[in-house]
Amino acid sequence: MGKNRPNYPGGAVDGATRALSGGIGNIGCGTIGIFAAVLVLVVLGFSSTTRVETGHIGIVTNFGAATDKLLQPGLNFKIPFVEGVESFSIQTQKKEADAAAASRDLQAVNAKIAVNYHLDPTKVQEVFKTIGREYQSTVIDPQVQEAFKATTAEYTAEELITKREEVKSKARTRLLERLKRYNIIVDDFTIIDFDFASQEFKNVIEAKQVAAQEVLKAEQEKQLQAVRNAQAVAKADADKTVAITQAQGQAEAQKLQQQSLSDLYIQNKAIDKWDGKLPQFSGGNTPLPFIQVAVEPTPQAVVPPQP
Repeated sequence: MGKNRPNYPGGAVDGATRALSGGIGNIGCGTIGIFAAVLVLVVLGFSSTTRVETGHIGIVTNFGAATDKLLQPGLNFKIPFVEGVESFSIQTQKKEADAAAASRDLQAVNAKIAVNYHLDPTKVQEVFKTIGREYQSTVIDPQVQEAFKATTAEYTAEELITKREEVKSKARTRLLERLKRYNIIVDDFTIIDFDFASQEFKNVIEAKQVAAQEVLKAEQEKQLQAVRNAQAVAKADADKTVAITQAQGQAEAQKLQQQSLSDLYIQNKAIDKWDGKLPQFSGGNTPLPFIQVAVEPTPQAVVPPQP
């Protein structure tokens, strides 16, 4: 009877459980494999693309060594795990630096200098190969100092002030030539301020500038007075011309008036001035006055008849 005892369900359950576990294990391995393959593809996709920002140039490196391959702004492709990209700005950048030098007459002078520059877009890899990323401190700062010193040595301290634009132009040209050798292009160069170490010299320069301003002011006043004098002379000439013109006009009017006078007009004027007395003559054949006065007969008195 014990031999013919049927199997309990527990044995079947154990078998089913083992079979199910084996199936799930097989399914899990396949899923992991697919996930791993997708992950590899995603990693490869990200590793094979790179983005270069606007205003920058990408330098492709091969296991860290710079190549001559340049990438333009935007999305670019590269060989995963082999090629890298170093991004360099080609936009205009500004650098301010303090410079110390001496003038031709050995006056110590300090200045603050501002330089606008950008890297040559076609030679960025050369900058990366020969200088690296620290090109400001390695190249630009020292060359600014040298260009400023070489320029100030050609001028006296006073000329550095009075010929500031000329000094600036010459220093800019020097710096442009020096940095061009390093594939760095100078856009602008400005000497913000001059400062002399000697206070006594500052006072002398200030006094000269004040005197120069006074001379300039006096010259301007002189020129202004000359203009005023010229205006007064011109006004007097104009007034004289007007007076002459008016006198000539009056004379011409009088002349025309005299020509238009008639004998009758003259006689009327004489009558207006006559006092009613005839001139007396003692003899001779002198004619009577030109004015003929009619004398009316005196009326006779009527005498009444006598009775």
